[in-house]
Amino acid sequence: MAIALTQYAMHLGAMPEATMTEALQLQTTEAQHMHWQGTVLQCAFITPYCAAESFNQRLLALLDGLLAKMPASPQEQIVYLVLPEFSGPDNPQLNALLQQLMRRYPRLLQSELCRIFPYGAAGCLMALNAAAGLLAQKRQAQVWLISVDSQCHADVFAAYQAQQAAYLLSEGALALCLTAADSGLALTFSATDVLSRTAENNQDLATAGLFCQVTQRLAGSAEQLKHICLPDCGNDNSSAHWLEHMQRLHGTINAETAYSLPSYQTGELGACGGLYRLLCLLQGAQKGRLHGLTLQYEQSAKGYRSVALYNPVVTTHD
Repeated sequence: MAIALTQYAMHLGAMPEATMTEALQLQTTEAQHMHWQGTVLQCAFITPYCAAESFNQRLLALLDGLLAKMPASPQEQIVYLVLPEFSGPDNPQLNALLQQLMRRYPRLLQSELCRIFPYGAAGCLMALNAAAGLLAQKRQAQVWLISVDSQCHADVFAAYQAQQAAYLLSEGALALCLTAADSGLALTFSATDVLSRTAENNQDLATAGLFCQVTQRLAGSAEQLKHICLPDCGNDNSSAHWLEHMQRLHGTINAETAYSLPSYQTGELGACGGLYRLLCLLQGAQKGRLHGLTLQYEQSAKGYRSVALYNPVVTTHD
């Protein structure tokens, strides 16, 4: 079974009016320059920063923009909602967001099969793995993966200032409708780990372990990674988590392995970035641009790490 993309909608800060990924891929994003406590931030926000606006209000406004672009809201359907990373199972901010969301869109999460993935960009691959399992059982079903996140808040600005960073801060909301099909992406492996808070020297043992699992899975086979999709947008601190462990993929990559970094076109989208990268891979498979075994790696801002292996499947009919 392959997973196919049947429709999608996007509302992204880099180009708020864009409805197709091709628009983003063909044009260069013009960064805004925002002054914050003596630091110049490069950003692409849909609306200006407002200190009085809560983070939840910002997320709901982004969802409003996304749903307004959709021909019909996915009401009473299976929705997997990928959200920013909220710590703890009973996080009050997360609970408040969900209550506000259900009041504003009472039928959006009404299906008993709807699920929430508050794990940042890593949640995208967790949601995809869950969707693949459901679609394998219910071949006629469709699953909506919806994600929203924003880098437009003071905590992000403070980290940006401390790092003396120069990457693009952005925000957005994205919706993908997935079905089981004969052509598309076949999910062959998926795994998630959580970064240990007690690891010596802040080593990212979760990423190391996931890359080792990929290598072990391919050991003894003739398969090589033909394509690797990574969450890099120019944030050196973020990229360091996977860069230092790329050597653990030794034996699975060669000179022909291609790499894609789609977020250089969008800026940092947080949780929404994982779904945007999945969208690029799904479209690549369906348009015949993606060939061979593909690895997608995702990480949240703090502790979650996920990988997925795909094989593009193309069915030809006589």
